[in-house]
Amino acid sequence: MVCCGLRWSAGNRDSRCENSVASLLGKHRYWLLSATVAALMLSHTLNGGWVGDFWHHGAAVHELAKHPLAPRHSYFDVDAAD
Repeated sequence: MVCCGLRWSAGNRDSRCENSVASLLGKHRYWLLSATVAALMLSHTLNGGWVGDFWHHGAAVHELAKHPLAPRHSYFDVDAAD
C-alpha cells in the first residue's frame, strides 16, 4: 500500500499516514501560513482593494514622522487630528 509517497503494510497505513501528514504540517506550518497570507494579500492588491486609501495613510505617516509628539492635520494647516 502506498501512502504519502511511502510504502506501508496494510495494518499500519492509517496511523502512519496520519502521523506523516501531521508531521509535515507541523514542520512547515509557518511556510504554509506565510504562503497563504501572501496569496491573500496579492489577491487583494490585484483587485485594487488598497488603491484609494494609500495616499491618506501615506500623508498621516509622513506627518507623524515629521512631528511625532505633536502631529498636525495631514491635509489642512490646523491643529486638529484626523
